[in-house]
Formats: sequence, structure tokens, C-alpha cells
Amino acid sequence: MTHALAVAAWQRVQEQDFVEQNGRRAGTADVHPPAVLTPPAGEGGLPNDWLRVARLSGTGSVLLPGAARMLGITVLKGQVRLGATSASRGRSMVVPACLGAATLELSEAHAIVSSVA
Repeated sequence: MTHALAVAAWQRVQEQDFVEQNGRRAGTADVHPPAVLTPPAGEGGLPNDWLRVARLSGTGSVLLPGAARMLGITVLKGQVRLGATSASRGRSMVVPACLGAATLELSEAHAIVSSVA
């Protein structure tokens, strides 16, 4: 959040295109096969030293890489399943760091994966 506040062009906040000039959009999520994990902090994204964010979308299996920190998954559409645990639209789940890499099953899903850096 501190980074976002530091780089926003506050002198332009009243201008019509303020959001378009200061934000990034990942585009529409494709909920059809295959399932993919897309890190928006990559090329063309918004690098951040404190937060890691990625998008899950599609239908099928996708590997969630192991992380040094707990991950949160917020489901915006469809369903995401990890073993016997699942979350559907409007719900979230936590993936503990000790789990390591794990396979997620997506069903017409659009979800956000996030953690602290």
C-alpha cells in the first residue's frame, strides 16, 4: 500500500483519466480450460516489495508453487479445490506455507492468490 501511495500522481486526482493512468488491469479471466496461474507482478505488472499477488483462472488442474509464507485464495467466480477443501464465489481459503507445492482443481474459476513478501 505504501508503494501505491508513493507512486500515484495525486496532483492529477481530479482528472477524468486518473484511474486509467495509475492502474493496471489484468483483462477478463478465461474460466474455460486450461487452468492457469498468472502473476500480474511480472512483465508489465506492478512490482511490489511487500505483497505477492497472482490470478488463478480456468478449469482443470494447476500447480500452486510452494511459498515461504501462508497464501490466501479469494474466489471471485466458480470454485477452487485443494484436496478435500474447496471455496466458491465470495469465499476464501488459506494455504499454509508448510504444505509446499500443491495441485489445485479449478472449475470455471477466477480467483486471486496473495501473500506478504
